[in-house]
Amino acid sequence: ADATLDRLFALRGRLGVANGPMLFFATAGIAAVHETFTTDISASDPLGPVVPAVGDGYVFGPTYGVGIEYATSDKVSLTAEGLVTNLGGLTASGDTGKGSYDATATTTNVAVRGGLNFRF
Repeated sequence: ADATLDRLFALRGRLGVANGPMLFFATAGIAAVHETFTTDISASDPLGPVVPAVGDGYVFGPTYGVGIEYATSDKVSLTAEGLVTNLGGLTASGDTGKGSYDATATTTNVAVRGGLNFRF
């Protein structure tokens, strides 16, 4: 099985506590991702054909994480955060000629990101 994710959309809020130039924050929201899921199954005959099934569409789920932001000046800050996104299932269907089947992929994505912020 193979899953490809692209076109990530996320809407998140951020709530934090400032301590001098440091901001410690938690973030949470909802994410939508376009996913393509492909899997193969062979007929009950081991020499039979391998039949692909493809699922393609948008999946949704919660996204949440924690981070820190450090202000180096009034105009510049550095950010680091870790995010977890749990996406709903995407089903691929296929037919071997001797029966149909469904396969479902669920995805959890973990990301660590850093950033440099400029204020005008």
